Amino acid sequence: MTPLFKKAASFSDIHFGEDGDSKHHNELCLTFVKWFIKQCKLNGVSHIFFMGDWHHARSKVGSETLKYSYEGTKLLNDCGIPVYFMIGNHDLFYRDNRSVHSLPWLASMSNITVVDNPTLVGDTLMVPWICPGDDLSVIAQSKAKYAFGHFELPGFLMNERYAFPDKEGILKSEDMKSLEYVFSGHFHARQKRVLKSGCEIHYIGNPFPHNFNDVNDRDRGMMMLEHGSTPEYVNWPAAPYYEKLKLSDFLANPEKFDSNSHIKLIQDVELTPTERDELKEMVLSEYGISHINIEPDKAKAPDGSDIVIEDDADIENISKFVVNWLSKNDDRATRMIQLFTEAEVL
Repeated sequence: MTPLFKKAASFSDIHFGEDGDSKHHNELCLTFVKWFIKQCKLNGVSHIFFMGDWHHARSKVGSETLKYSYEGTKLLNDCGIPVYFMIGNHDLFYRDNRSVHSLPWLASMSNITVVDNPTLVGDTLMVPWICPGDDLSVIAQSKAKYAFGHFELPGFLMNERYAFPDKEGILKSEDMKSLEYVFSGHFHARQKRVLKSGCEIHYIGNPFPHNFNDVNDRDRGMMMLEHGSTPEYVNWPAAPYYEKLKLSDFLANPEKFDSNSHIKLIQDVELTPTERDELKEMVLSEYGISHINIEPDKAKAPDGSDIVIEDDADIENISKFVVNWLSKNDDRATRMIQLFTEAEVL
C-alpha cells in the first residue's frame, strides 16, 4: 500500500476547558501546541495526527475556552503540515453517536482533515471514538500498516491502578493483530503492549499531567514516527507535574522543584497546624512552586501503626534546609530552627 506519511507526529487528549474552563489550563494547552509545532518543523515532520479529546466538556464549552481552542486549531491549520484530526469521546455531544461534535469550524480549515468516521488513506487507518453499532470489521480486517485512533481497549490502564475491563462486543487488541503499529489516545498514561503477531499497540500519553491522578508520571508530550522505523517519544520540558513524597525527602532536595511543581507532602515530622502553614508559606515563596499541600495526618505503616524514622539523616536534611533559608534574618528564624533541630520524630 502507498505510504501516507514520511514522518508522522502525534499528540492526544489535550482537553481544552478542563478544571472548570481554567484559564491557566487553557494557556498551558496553547503553549504546548506552539511547542509541538516547533518540534514538528525542527524534525521534518510530514503529517500530524491528533487523536481525540481536544475539548474536555461534552455538553458545553465556555466562551473563553472557545477562544483558546480556536486559536490552537488555527495554529495547526497555519503550520504548513497536513493535519488529520480525530474526534474523541469528549468532543462529542451524544455518547452513542458522532453526529454532533464541538469543533464545527474545522470544516472551514483547509489544512485540517476531520476524521469522524474510520478512514483509510494509503497504508494508514484513522479511527475516531467508536460508538455502538459501528462495524468493527472495518478495523479488524484492515490491511493497513498503521492505525491512529481514540480506542478504548481492555487491559490498558485507565489510571495508575485500574485497567479497562473486557466487555462483550467491544474492539479488542487482538482484533488489530494484522497491523504493525496501533497508536491511540483516550487513556492518558503512556503504555504499550506487543501482540503475538508482533503488532505493537501504544497509548502515547497526553501532552502533560492534569492533576494528581497523574502523580509521579512525567512521561508526557508527543510521539514521532518515521515511516518504517520505531516510535520516538519527546517529553514536553515545560510540562507541569504532580508528585507525592515525604516532607523530609522534599526538604532534602527542594532545588529539583520549580514553578511547574504540584506537590503533596506526607508529613513525617511533628508539626502544629501553624507551623505547617508557616513552612508551606516559606517553601512557596522561596521556590515559586505552583501548589503544595502538606497532609496534616501522621503517615501510617500498612498495618496502621505509626511510621518510625530511625535514620537521623531525615532530620538533618530538614534542619540544613531551614537553617539555610532562614539565614536571610527572617524574624521567625529562632523558632523555626529550633522546631526542626529538636523535632520529635514520629
